[in-house]
Amino acid sequence: MNVLVTGGNGRMARHLESNNNITYYSPGRDEMDLASYDSIDSYILDKQIDGLVLNAFQYLPSELNLDIFKAVEHEFLRATQVNLLATLYMYLKLKDNLKFIVLLSTGLDPVHETNSIYYRNNKANLGDLLERIYYVDKKVKTIFIHPGHMHDDYTFKQSAVQVTKMIENLDKFKNLGTYGIFEKDKMEYRELESIKSYHTLNTFEL
Repeated sequence: MNVLVTGGNGRMARHLESNNNITYYSPGRDEMDLASYDSIDSYILDKQIDGLVLNAFQYLPSELNLDIFKAVEHEFLRATQVNLLATLYMYLKLKDNLKFIVLLSTGLDPVHETNSIYYRNNKANLGDLLERIYYVDKKVKTIFIHPGHMHDDYTFKQSAVQVTKMIENLDKFKNLGTYGIFEKDKMEYRELESIKSYHTLNTFEL
């Protein structure tokens, strides 16, 4: 199974390790620039892509006011290109053979995730787009993963291990479900009631 991971220069992507079941493609911006459709075309040419892990991010200001609004407009436009338009473009290019999409984001919950609100809102918009795409096409299984709060190599590595486990067991996760990784050492996953709450419906191990 070949999985394309966006945001290949990020710490999560660097900790996702290929194994006998999964081959990860994790291009950095120099290999696949999400702001360039030509770059995307060139990278995916002749590659069989079975799944997408959406890990790319474009940081936005954590605070915004009228004094800097015009100066940072380009950052919002680039974030829309990287997070939304590039995803939609890759989906349209790959959907005939694509089996699944995984969105990784700590920005799915507007109640608890209230820092960096503009970046997180951009991620939430992407989640909404993917859900609506599925209801239109009913083609590619899509799940949302809150990968846990990561701050060092250990926590990034443990979250990456869990993400790989989840991809290997996608049949056990319901379509359009939102899941959180909280007990990393126990390989424990929790299904979230919705992106607006961390209320746990059930806990299970893979």
